[in-house]
Amino acid sequence: MENQNQSKNYHNPFQLKFSFGLVMMAMIIVSVMTLYAFTDKKTVSEKENRTLSKAPQLSVRNWFNGGFTSQLNSFLNDHVMNRDGMIKTATKFEGMMKKEQEMQITIADSDRKDIGSDALILSDRIIALCISNEDYVRDIIKYSNELYHMMPQGVNKYMMLSPTRIEFETDYCKQYTDSQADLISIIYSAVSDEVKKIDAYSPVDMACDTYGINKIYFRTDHHWTHFGASFGANALLAEFGKNLVNPESFEEIITGEFLGYLAVMHDNEIGDIPPDTYSYYDYGTDVYEDAYGVEGADITEGIHELLVDSSRAGYYTFVERSYQYVVVEGGNKGGGVLMMVNDSYGNALVPWIAKQFDKIIMIDPRVFNGGKQKVLELVEEYKVDSFMINLAGLVVGSSFGGEMKRMCE
Repeated sequence: MENQNQSKNYHNPFQLKFSFGLVMMAMIIVSVMTLYAFTDKKTVSEKENRTLSKAPQLSVRNWFNGGFTSQLNSFLNDHVMNRDGMIKTATKFEGMMKKEQEMQITIADSDRKDIGSDALILSDRIIALCISNEDYVRDIIKYSNELYHMMPQGVNKYMMLSPTRIEFETDYCKQYTDSQADLISIIYSAVSDEVKKIDAYSPVDMACDTYGINKIYFRTDHHWTHFGASFGANALLAEFGKNLVNPESFEEIITGEFLGYLAVMHDNEIGDIPPDTYSYYDYGTDVYEDAYGVEGADITEGIHELLVDSSRAGYYTFVERSYQYVVVEGGNKGGGVLMMVNDSYGNALVPWIAKQFDKIIMIDPRVFNGGKQKVLELVEEYKVDSFMINLAGLVVGSSFGGEMKRMCE
């Protein structure tokens, strides 16, 4: 009798219907979330300051080599419903599971090292590490040379790789990172001899010694401050034979407290790290920009706005977000036209130099999708006479190599 009852319970119709209902509910949820991912139009994560993964293209090759599955996984992760809220909840839960310690090192668990994924966290600051990657350095060299080779005859060519904070930290901190001085030297020596290499390292190094590293770089963000960017700007202006700028001769405008990108990415781990004080200098504030290609919009759709606008939060005071390209209206009609392929370090630098150029065209390779043809169209349209690749030394820890490749195709 007992066995019969057990058998009866095992085949209980209610249990079967309930289990079937759970399975169907799970399938519906998965279907809805997948559909949402493929209809999500967002291409850039402003919070993480990076481009989101695109839907993978199915082919025989990437199916059998596993590439399609990997790309699909990255795409679904980047476009999951309520992604920002889920990240915040997960990081707070992770923080509850960690013990306090004087220093933490966070290491990315994938081959791709986005800015901030490898970081050093101390009691008063968080610092992005510079992780060398031979494949990436090779790509930077290869596609930089291709871009320089694309330029029409008569266009002057420059490269400026700027160092990041970790390079000037204590020896104790630097044991966890690779030398940016060495990596910059490797890239400079392998780029075409016709390209003039600008030394931003030496003036920034001297500025850190003179003013202190916290004046040159943020403590909670991977960027240099507006003051720090002036030393990179002067290295560029000197190479171009233009007048140098002295930030201390302009009014410093303090806009308030600022928690940077690194603090946002590691908000569960930073403990009581105090926020930065955000400020900028009243120079170049009357310069305007035309920004094209806003968050996946058609590249011909532009926004006309101030290059420097304190109503925008934090580092977005300069160039609000990642645009395909930005045309900055400079202040010197005889000052020449400079095209820059740059990362976000250039956003704080350009306000220092804009008044001495006729125009500056800033191209962000992370979101630019016009390819070689569009690059050359811009060169011709704006009569570009100088072309520069301007990246931070930390680029060896990002994906700029592959993204510059798309500009050459």
